[in-house]
Amino acid sequence: MAKSKEEAKKALPKKVKKTKMDMIKEHLIKHKTITSWEAITLYKETRLAAKIEVLRNKRGWVIETIMFVSEENTPYAKYFLRSLPKK
Repeated sequence: MAKSKEEAKKALPKKVKKTKMDMIKEHLIKHKTITSWEAITLYKETRLAAKIEVLRNKRGWVIETIMFVSEENTPYAKYFLRSLPKK
């Protein structure tokens, strides 16, 4: 039997939208570092420090924070992924 368009739509799996946290986790795993500016420009995430805190304290990620000073004399943090939680 031929399925109607409505039945065909229901049969397809729905796309799961990635959260900003998912995108930040993937970025850290792939690149090992992230800055607030990268989070803002790539993922529109303005609260990177809060996301890093969750990864550290609630999910067991080991992330080191190192402070830098830009050419304009503005301090900024760079987060380095040191290790993932043990399963």
